[in-house]
Amino acid sequence: MLALGTVLGTAFGMVAVELFPQYHLEAGTFAIAGMGALLAASIRAPLTGIILVLEMTDNYQLILPMIITGLGATLLAQFTGGKPLYSAILARTLAKTGS
Repeated sequence: MLALGTVLGTAFGMVAVELFPQYHLEAGTFAIAGMGALLAASIRAPLTGIILVLEMTDNYQLILPMIITGLGATLLAQFTGGKPLYSAILARTLAKTGS
């Protein structure tokens, strides 16, 4: 999941770099933000996603972009109505066991 978020963030970052060269953007920043956003939205735990990715990358300068993308992705996932990853896994496991 972290790798998928990184790939999607990098792709978005490369497009942003091409569209806005005057801002001197770095695709790596978008990669890290995408990693945290996908994790936060998938488990509906933005603080966990933000802290985990910041600790993994040891890049605390990205805390504001991580907060924005993590909260934004979590809110978007909540409004679209999907279930959190671990809730879906729990429901499937309980359905298999017949409980």
